[in-house]
Amino acid sequence: MRCGQSGLSASYCRNLKIGFANFSIFLSTCGPRLEELLKRRLAAILAADVADFSAMAQRDELGTIRTVRGHLSAFETPVALHHGRIVKTLGDGFLAEFSSVVDAVACADVLQKVASDRNQSLASPDRAVFRMGVHAGDILEDDGDIFGDGVNIASRLESIAAPGTVTISSKVYEDVDRRLQLGFKDLGPVKLKNIEKPVHVFQLSVGDEPEPVQPLPDLPEKPSIAVLPMQTLGSDLEDEYLADGLTEDLTTVLSGVPWLFVIARNSAFTYKGLTADTRRIGAELGVRYVVEGSLRRSGDRVRISVQLVEAQDGHQIWAERYDSVLDDVFELQDRIVGELAKAIAPQIQAVEIQKSTRKRPTDLTAYDLYLNALGLLNSARISDAERFLEKAVEAYPDYASAKAVLSWCSTLKVAWQTSEDEDSIIEKGIALSQEALESPNCDIEAQAYAGYSIAFHSHDVERGMTLLANAVDACPSFAWAWVSRSYLETFFGDPELGVRFGEVALRLNPKDPLIFRIYLALANAHIALGQNSEALDSADRGLRRNSSIMGLRVLKTLALKRMGRLEDARNESSALIARHPEFRIARFLTHAGKFAHLRDSSEDLLTVGLLA
Repeated sequence: MRCGQSGLSASYCRNLKIGFANFSIFLSTCGPRLEELLKRRLAAILAADVADFSAMAQRDELGTIRTVRGHLSAFETPVALHHGRIVKTLGDGFLAEFSSVVDAVACADVLQKVASDRNQSLASPDRAVFRMGVHAGDILEDDGDIFGDGVNIASRLESIAAPGTVTISSKVYEDVDRRLQLGFKDLGPVKLKNIEKPVHVFQLSVGDEPEPVQPLPDLPEKPSIAVLPMQTLGSDLEDEYLADGLTEDLTTVLSGVPWLFVIARNSAFTYKGLTADTRRIGAELGVRYVVEGSLRRSGDRVRISVQLVEAQDGHQIWAERYDSVLDDVFELQDRIVGELAKAIAPQIQAVEIQKSTRKRPTDLTAYDLYLNALGLLNSARISDAERFLEKAVEAYPDYASAKAVLSWCSTLKVAWQTSEDEDSIIEKGIALSQEALESPNCDIEAQAYAGYSIAFHSHDVERGMTLLANAVDACPSFAWAWVSRSYLETFFGDPELGVRFGEVALRLNPKDPLIFRIYLALANAHIALGQNSEALDSADRGLRRNSSIMGLRVLKTLALKRMGRLEDARNESSALIARHPEFRIARFLTHAGKFAHLRDSSEDLLTVGLLA
């Protein structure tokens, strides 16, 4: 990564160079004995940093850090969905590893689009434009960090990339050229700094087509609100974690107020790090009111400023400042919510707020683990989330919410991942659901997660659907419950309701980083109704957000075949096989065949060239 002349970037890069130099000396002196202690493997490496970061930071250091961190936060979900991990962040950039070069390049393409979309909300001088490089090679791992030629060449490829582009080595190009529907430009052999031989380089043609224009949503009849991510007035990551936690808890509490229409946390967090005008945010999300705030910490004391703004004209309705110590975070949150509710509707009473507040275990360590797991799930890191949830249950054995969300993880593993041990995953998920439902600590949210899981696994469909219906009756803005109802109605009930419930979820959570889950639900429902054109549109929108979801590609293939577009269907089936060579119709139907609308899809899939 290219180092700046001053500020944060130069410091990080200087330390990185020293670290590489010391590691090389250490490796040469210790010889083979050290290599025995390190893990050596092949991996695809994606290196990225921000072009002209030093100049940006010199002009506005805190604003630049906030913008870059917002971008990096938005990158977490696409990286996880492409089966990668961010190894480390380095001030203005990051290093990520993938087991597949296809996933690495596809992810780089998505990340550039995410950055471009976010930059549209910023003035030109404030835009963080990334350069990226991808290489596949041998790496060494030591305590979670990685080193070696694969890392070095990826970093050098990133350093020569033009702002907003991705450069890849010929080694990567040979593996992805015919497996990804992307364009590449041949830049020829290039001499890279400190690399002995020239490397043949290709540039990925990152599509600059705009996101399909969505009509601005109409305002709901009931009061509607979005809680924007609180800004931290400092550069400490612990402050950012605290601010994000308060924002999420405030959203959760308000979502339980029956007469409020609350935009889901995932959509609101897409504005993290952006200095967007509240009037534009209100129009994009279709809300009347916006809550925004800031957090400043000094030692063990924290100051939180919150304001309620009328989105239509940016008029400030109410504002307050809170000073407290960190030991009183939960009590402080309750006071903020109480004041906010009074500002929106004075008639609301404290007892109504109390009913909507999620129950918490007395063991705060378990609660902290639970919050961490929810954040990991928002980034599609299922296995990591499971580990945190299991630790939470271990610390607090009767933690109904942790067990219920853990049961939901079992449905994601069955639906999104291929596993030879599917039966044991299902058995464990059902057992966790039942334990959660039998707990005296089971609240309406835990009932929804557990209910969906037992129904999805075909254990007690009627009970699961009832529990989800109860959840949206109690919390009408519970977007997750609406999309889960969409799935269950399509699978086991009325697909027309599946469409309607999916559209409610989309309206409540229009900017969810996991929005492909909603489009997958809608595509399923449209296929079940024979609405193939609508199914194709939903599948395409979902694939734009995550090209690796097998179910979306299968539904797109079915829609094209049933519309009579055989050539397009065969092309799509080829793309499916290229991306998922393990796909077999029989195995797919073993899982999906229990859902009525997919039982007769075998012949259609065979016709377009998929393997039995």
